[in-house]
Amino acid sequence: MSARFTAEQVAWAAGARIAVPGGPFKGVFTDSRTPVKRGLFVALRGPTFDGSDFVAQAVQGGAAGALVPSDAIEKVKPQAARAALLTAPDTGRALGNLAAGWRRQLTGLELVCITGSTGKTSTKELIAEVLAAAGPTLKTEGNLNNEVGVPLTLLRLSEQHRYAAIECGMSHLGEIARLAQWSDPDVGLVTNIAPVHLEGCGSIEGVAHAKGELFHALRDTATAVANADDARVLAQARLSRRKLVTFGAAFGSDVRLISAHHGGPGLRVELEFGGARRMAELKLIGTHNGYNAAAAAAVGVALGLDAEIILRGLANATTPGRRMRPVRMPNGALLIDDCYNANPASTKAALLTLTHLVRGKGRAIAVLGDMLELGHTELDLHRDVGRFAAGAGLSLLVCVGERAKALGEGAQEAGLAAESIEYSTDPAEAVRLVQARVRPEDVVLVKGSRGMKMERLSDALADATGSAGEGQKANPTGGT
Repeated sequence: MSARFTAEQVAWAAGARIAVPGGPFKGVFTDSRTPVKRGLFVALRGPTFDGSDFVAQAVQGGAAGALVPSDAIEKVKPQAARAALLTAPDTGRALGNLAAGWRRQLTGLELVCITGSTGKTSTKELIAEVLAAAGPTLKTEGNLNNEVGVPLTLLRLSEQHRYAAIECGMSHLGEIARLAQWSDPDVGLVTNIAPVHLEGCGSIEGVAHAKGELFHALRDTATAVANADDARVLAQARLSRRKLVTFGAAFGSDVRLISAHHGGPGLRVELEFGGARRMAELKLIGTHNGYNAAAAAAVGVALGLDAEIILRGLANATTPGRRMRPVRMPNGALLIDDCYNANPASTKAALLTLTHLVRGKGRAIAVLGDMLELGHTELDLHRDVGRFAAGAGLSLLVCVGERAKALGEGAQEAGLAAESIEYSTDPAEAVRLVQARVRPEDVVLVKGSRGMKMERLSDALADATGSAGEGQKANPTGGT
C-alpha cells in the first residue's frame, strides 16, 4: 500500500494551502492519463506543459483531489467538480517535500541512494537484489531517477518495506543534493566520476562536486560507500566526514575486487570482504559488472548483512533494460544490445567486454552512435573513444550520427584501417552495413546515447527482416 494522506497532512508536509477541502488521498500521481483512484493529482508545470490544464481529466479518472500552482486555482476550480484542491507556489518542490515527509514516517526502513557517472542503474539492480535477499525491498523503476521520479518512488514505500534502493540522476548542480535530502538515505553510494553531463557541470571537477552532493547530504549517522579506485569519489567521501565503506581493486578496500571473468552463461566475480575471499556467480555479462557487484556487496557490508545473503542477492540479479543484453541474430551471431545510454566511460567498458567475448571465437563489430550532453569538448571525447576502439581489435566500426564522425576519425588516427570504418546517419543503412559483413561466429555491439534511438538498429539486426525504419534519421536531441 502506497502513501495515504489527509488534505491537512498534505498541506503540512508539502507546504501547500487547502483551497477546497476534501480527501483523504490514496496515493499520488502526476500523469492524468494514468490516474490513481482516490489519489492526489499533482499538476506539475514546465517550459512546455502545464498540468493544471489536465485537472478535469484527472478527476474524471477518479482522483480525489489535485495540488495545483497557486496562480492556477481560479482556472481549475470549475474543472474539479467535488474534488479537493490544494495550492503551492511550486508544485514540483511540494511533491518532493510531501515525499520527504512520508519517507521520514517509515522509521523501520533502511534506504540506499545510488548515483555516479556510469553504472548506477546496473548497480542499483544488484543492490536491490542484495536487499531483497534480506527482506521486502522497493527499488527505482525505469528512469524515475529525477526530481519527479524520486518523489514518486518514495511515495510508493509502505510500512511493509524493510529496504529501498533509490537511483539518483542529475542534469544540473544541486539536483542530487535535493534528491538526497528528500530520500534521507542510510547509505549513499557513488559508483564513479567521469566526463558525463559536462554541459550542466562545466568540467570534470564540476561533475565530482555534483556527485559528491550525495555524501555531503548524508545525516551524521549514515554511511558513505565509495569507489576506492576513483580518487575524485574518495576525496568527496572523505570531505563529507561520514562513516566510510570502500570497494574496488585497491588493497585495503573494505570489499576488494579480486577478479571478474566470463565463465559459462555469466560472470564469475571473486570478492574479498569480511576476512575471506568469496566467489559470486552473476547472470550478467561485462567485466565492468565486477565493479558493480563489489559496490553492491559494499552496501550490504555497510548495512551489516551476512555474506551469504549478499552472494545470494548478487546471483539473483538480471540485466535491466537494454544494458549489455545478449541476443542471437538470425545468422547465429551474438548481438550485445547496450542501447540504453552512452558516455565515454561506459562505451569504453562495453568495448572491453566486446573484446573479451570475441577472444578466440570470431570477429568484433561495433555500431556506435553519438554520445550526447558532453559540452564543448564533445568532439575530443568522441575522438578519444575512437582511439580506444582502435585497440579493441575491431573488424568493423560503424559510426552513427554527426558527432560519431569524430569517433571514426580517432579510430583511424590510432591505426584502424579506413576500410574497417563506416559512417551513417540513416539507421536502415547502418543495419545493411552490418548485415553485409557479419558472420555467424561474430559478436556485434550496438551502443549510443538514448536520444540516438539505437534500439532501432538492435531490433532490426535481431529481426530476420532487418527493417530499421527506412529514411528515419538519428535524433541528436536526447539526453544521456
